[in-house]
Amino acid sequence: MTASQQHSDSQVNGDSQETGNSQAIETMILQDETNLAGLIRQIENCSSDLIGITKSSEMTKWDLPAGVSDCQWLPQVRNSFADFVYHELGGQIASVWLPLADEGLIIAARESWLSVLKKCESWQEALVTMSWENVSPQSSLNIDWSASQSFLPVLEPQGDRISNSATRQVLQQAERWLPESLNRKSPDFQAVLAGFYQWYDALHMSHEFSQAVQYTGRNKAGDYWHAIMHRREGDYSNAKYWFRNVGSHPLYPTLKKAVENLAEQSALNLPDWSPEKFVDLCSRAEPGSDHEKYARRVQALEMVLLMRHTFDDATL
Repeated sequence: MTASQQHSDSQVNGDSQETGNSQAIETMILQDETNLAGLIRQIENCSSDLIGITKSSEMTKWDLPAGVSDCQWLPQVRNSFADFVYHELGGQIASVWLPLADEGLIIAARESWLSVLKKCESWQEALVTMSWENVSPQSSLNIDWSASQSFLPVLEPQGDRISNSATRQVLQQAERWLPESLNRKSPDFQAVLAGFYQWYDALHMSHEFSQAVQYTGRNKAGDYWHAIMHRREGDYSNAKYWFRNVGSHPLYPTLKKAVENLAEQSALNLPDWSPEKFVDLCSRAEPGSDHEKYARRVQALEMVLLMRHTFDDATL
């Protein structure tokens, strides 16, 4: 059975009529993201001008202000980690790091979906090609970790998480689809690429990009990603060396405040945060322990905040 058949047989569509100053969204359940032809047929058969796509049956009927044009994402859980990532990095980058359709509703105009999907080879490529709404950052202090479903990168990965060729292709073609506002000749642009691969636990690829721009960049973002890479491979002394080389990074005050907030919510006996002390904590955290759970949350925040700063540093 195709995705469109399953949807019409068993799922609930949002009302496609505009009411007052709002426009209803016709919702589709994404059954198979590899079947783009089926998804295109499903959208072509819709009557609504605004289409929402999700993998969650709980996201079936929403209204938005009339006149919405750019692609946007509505979270299934407000103030989740995914919600934080979306607002910190924007929809394009968040769609690379997280399966947004699993944790919410991706909304765009019907014609925008059709135009992009028909010229893309994969669902992942379509998401980075869409024109996304501008969003404002949210405080990391508001994250509801208990309700967050997102997978957080482990402290010491044994292999990368690039699970399919579509994701690998999107990463390999990042220079093509990333915003034109980024200076592709800057060392910080290479640091952006190091960050992408680091999130996916591809330590070797991340290392290649960060090592190529060592000791350079506005705030040495490449060296920061380099330090994270060595921490995650278990080379703790080398990680500390690169953190010392980074010096005082602009994200430290925000990250320290977020870490203090996390520590207050835990029952753990934790040291004050510093890059070096966090390296020590990661080195001692046993898999499955509360310390590891805490450290993975800190690491995830660190990566998101660092990616945001790396983007800013690479911007023309």
